[in-house]
Amino acid sequence: MTLPHKRSLPQVPQYGYALATADESGTTVETYIERIALAGEAADVELEAIALEGLNSGESIVADESYSAEKRRRLIERHENTGSR
Repeated sequence: MTLPHKRSLPQVPQYGYALATADESGTTVETYIERIALAGEAADVELEAIALEGLNSGESIVADESYSAEKRRRLIERHENTGSR
């Protein structure tokens, strides 16, 4: 099997293709997959930290129609008080 701009992967009877074959940069398929997995794990850890920060950020609010209307009113008021730029 030949990939564009890549060299052929040697056949290995038991597994199909050798994971140890490196591309032009010296990165093996195994290393590439490991990097992807570690990046995914790091993203999961970051997302969990952000979620916990949100959960621990204070008392919960109900974001209903009245909440949205009040937020909008205060935003418009603040904009009017600072003048248009």
